[in-house]
Amino acid sequence: MYQCVPFLAYYLNSYYTGKLLKYLIGEQIMDVLPMLGLAVVMGAGVYAVGLIPLNLTVVRLALQIVTGALLYTGLCQVFKIAAFREVVEMMKLGWVKLCRIG
Repeated sequence: MYQCVPFLAYYLNSYYTGKLLKYLIGEQIMDVLPMLGLAVVMGAGVYAVGLIPLNLTVVRLALQIVTGALLYTGLCQVFKIAAFREVVEMMKLGWVKLCRIG
């Protein structure tokens, strides 16, 4: 039962957003699918790294974090995800502004 709540919430939010902005639910889902697919691949990679038998949990966690970050950013670069490129550009602009101040 509780698994249905996020889907219902998404539907309700998307429905009214679609009405106001003329941005239909199907279009919204198609825009999110590439990032969802990358997240699934990243999750599988992080899970696989977690299966490596290491005695130190901290080392395993650090390895999983690095693997997840590298997989996600690398896949975003390979598949040229527009949202990722926008975030990178915003970070570059922020860095330039920060360097001018300092």
